Amino acid sequence: MLLALLACVTVGCGGEEEPGPAGPVEIRVTQGQDGASTALHVGHVLRIELPANPLNGGAWEIEAVDASVLRVPVEEYLPPEPDADDAPGTSIWRFRAIGTGSTTVRLRYVKFGEDVPTTERTFSFAVLVD
Repeated sequence: MLLALLACVTVGCGGEEEPGPAGPVEIRVTQGQDGASTALHVGHVLRIELPANPLNGGAWEIEAVDASVLRVPVEEYLPPEPDADDAPGTSIWRFRAIGTGSTTVRLRYVKFGEDVPTTERTFSFAVLVD
């Protein structure tokens, strides 16, 4: 724990550390931490949560990540509460640290409906894995 704290001071903490019930440490990152960074150990998970509304034809896509440092996940989608009028749901990406090094996760939110998707928003987060 002390080593993780020192790593955060050196690199900068960009997320909340949440130990899983019986799994690896999971660092939770949200839209407000766009452009931030953090340090992870091999085996830790970077959980990125971003607002999304696939019913309106939009989705987050991975634009860049070093797959030798972070395992590229399958996106999960958590719909909004039933009584939330026009509220977006949450797109969840869990990147597991599998190798040492540094990488920046870059995601882009695209809307489909034309021949070429148009980018509305982007998100990036730098990671150092030791």
